[in-house]
Amino acid sequence: MKQMIFFIFFIVLVFSLIFGFEYIIFKRWKKKIQNPFWIKFFAFSYWGVVLSTKFLFLFLFFNRNHIYVVFDGFLKHIYYFYLSWSYAFFFGFFLWFTIIILYKTTRFLYKINSNSKKPTPQENLISRKSALTGLGSLLLDTIPFTGTGLNLLGIYYGSKEFQIFRKEIQIINLPKIFLGYRIVQISDLHIGSLIHQEYLKPTLEIIQSLKPNCIVVTGDILDNSTNYLNIVGWYFYRLNQICPVYAILGNHDHIDNPYLLIKTLRQTKTKVLVNEFDVIKRDKSQLYLIGLDYPMFSYKKRLKISEKFFDKIYHQIPNKDFPIIVLNHHPSEFEYLKNKNVDLVLCGHTHGGQILLSKDKNSPLSLGSNFLKYYIDYYQENQVQLYVNRGLGHWFPLRINCPPEITLLELV
Repeated sequence: MKQMIFFIFFIVLVFSLIFGFEYIIFKRWKKKIQNPFWIKFFAFSYWGVVLSTKFLFLFLFFNRNHIYVVFDGFLKHIYYFYLSWSYAFFFGFFLWFTIIILYKTTRFLYKINSNSKKPTPQENLISRKSALTGLGSLLLDTIPFTGTGLNLLGIYYGSKEFQIFRKEIQIINLPKIFLGYRIVQISDLHIGSLIHQEYLKPTLEIIQSLKPNCIVVTGDILDNSTNYLNIVGWYFYRLNQICPVYAILGNHDHIDNPYLLIKTLRQTKTKVLVNEFDVIKRDKSQLYLIGLDYPMFSYKKRLKISEKFFDKIYHQIPNKDFPIIVLNHHPSEFEYLKNKNVDLVLCGHTHGGQILLSKDKNSPLSLGSNFLKYYIDYYQENQVQLYVNRGLGHWFPLRINCPPEITLLELV
């Protein structure tokens, strides 16, 4: 009940923020357009799009179980535009607002530090300043429209160049018989309206070419709705034809009846680890895989519950001298896992931030670094290793220098 109340509150908040920003942008553009005819044309076109997207928003909210059937064929492209517009106005607001605050703060500080005596007016300087200010305002107010265009490009042309990332994982107590053991990790498929059979089909051939000994899937298999379980069944059935598949659930998998998802996965012979472990045996040697579920709580509470999950499973492992690999959706749990007797933690969730404007993953130009300590690629602390997959799919259709990832981990 609490989760439902929070979900409704969040939806209302997002709805209000987008609509409020749309109103602000309209008022600002209205001031920029001088011709009365173009003002009317702009108002009619703009509010036509705004109101239709709000109608679709409400339709999606109240008809979540049927929307993916309705929006097929040509209507699918209208749905894509709706998504692109809504994403652009939601995320664009924060960028727009930040720039406004920085500009106002800079002007305020400049006035304080300038002399109280006013300088002699110079018309050419005032004219140049007004022109630059006007250009800046114009560029600022194009942010949501530019964002809409970029999102559409991401849906139709971007985020489809799958890339293989290879990493050797050194494990001190690795039995010799497991030397060269190949694990393919995929994560964050987000199977739904944007990630479908056509998108996923090429990945099967890529994964098979890597000749894995096992495949691990670290959560967010579905993008909110169980209406796409037929695609889940199709994809995981084919993955299991390549080699054994292990999977855990992510936060998106818990939104719409996770038990149906688990049932579908197990019907494909996928080993779904919900706070349990499995053993991979070779002769008398073993590898342990621990799969942690995703507690749907706030950050601190989630970590506490997740640690209890881990401790309970860990005590059930009969021989702790063999390597232990943990599958966990969110990399923030590495804060406690790095202090446990485990060798490797595999995570997803972050999509690598999806936007990387620097080769340095700690740079503020790499989006994820501004929010998360662990968000992409490889980390090691206290002899415990962590790998964070960039995600195979997405729920936000824009990736820059952060391609969909298939990871090949070789144990050495």
